[in-house]
Order: sequence, then structure tokens, then C-alpha cells
Amino acid sequence: MENERMNLLSGETETKAGNTEFTNGFCTECGISPPLRAHHCRHCGKCVAKFDHHCFLLGTCIGERNHCRFWWYLLFQSAELAFSIMVSATIRIMGTSERRIAGHGLPPVAFLALTSMTTHEVGHDPEYFPYLQGFQECDLPFSRGVAANLVQFCSPPRRQTAWAPTMWPRPLPFDRNSDFTCSTLWENKYYSCC
Repeated sequence: MENERMNLLSGETETKAGNTEFTNGFCTECGISPPLRAHHCRHCGKCVAKFDHHCFLLGTCIGERNHCRFWWYLLFQSAELAFSIMVSATIRIMGTSERRIAGHGLPPVAFLALTSMTTHEVGHDPEYFPYLQGFQECDLPFSRGVAANLVQFCSPPRRQTAWAPTMWPRPLPFDRNSDFTCSTLWENKYYSCC
């Protein structure tokens, strides 16, 4: 297993488990075969596991290792913004009763955490990603259910000598006539919202 992980990270071979492909092609910039859902960030110049986006404010990519910390960062920044607005309004005694709502960035990030999606995947048509071809725009192919998604999103990195990205298996096609509607939330045998 360790040899497979090292081969994957070095780009020497493509790791497969049965017929399930775990790699996302080959990154010519980094010279490796990045894991599925990884993306090469042109700003950082490296491949990022479960790439979400590059945050210019923090000067780093948001991905598998820091997604939960980014959520907490947004939460505390939103609370600080709300507190600042409240203090400022109290000091200035504003003429209007209009209040600005702080934390507009939290609901989208919370949705991504609950569904195991990334802004990079949501911001593109599924046909943009080879591993999402055949899926529709509102499908959740990587969702494992709300509880499992939150555990995966918030779990601290495992204690090891070297961190290794999650090896996401290529998602299987959906059966839209099944009783399981978590992955086909917007279109299934009971209703269609899209």
C-alpha cells in the first residue's frame, strides 16, 4: 500500500483497485498523477487534493487538508463583522434601522461540507471533469450522507509520518429509480427540481 501511495505521488504509475481508477490523469506541471478530485492551482503552482478554490485573501488554496479550518475562519470572520457592524451602528446612532446581514459566505460553504462538493466542481459543468461525465448538474456523486460528509470534512489529518490525500474512487452512475435519494437529491423517481 505504501509503495502504491508513493508511486501515485511520484507519478510513476497509475494506481488502480480492481477496475476503479483513483487518479486524475497526469499533471505535466508537477510531474505526478494526482488523485481524483485534485486540481493544479496556477496561483500556487502545485496540485491540491480535493481542490476547492484559491483564496486570495489568505494566499493559499483551500482543499482537503484545510477545508474545515476555512469554514471556522469564515464563521469567526462573520461573527467579527457582525459585532463590528453592531458596535459601529451603536456609536454612530444610525438614522435608519436597516441592518446588514453578516456571514453571507457561510451557507454556501456549509452546503459544500454537507454534500462533499467543492466550489471548483460546482462552478463547472460536469462534462468539464472526466470523472463526472455522465452525471447531471445537480448530482452529488461523492456524497456519503450528511453525517459521513461532515466527518470527512472536519476530521483532522491522520497521524502518520507523511500526509496522503484521500483516494476518491471514480463515482458509479446513479439509478434514478432507486429509493435512495441522497445522491440524486434534485432528480429522482419521486420528484424533479431541475
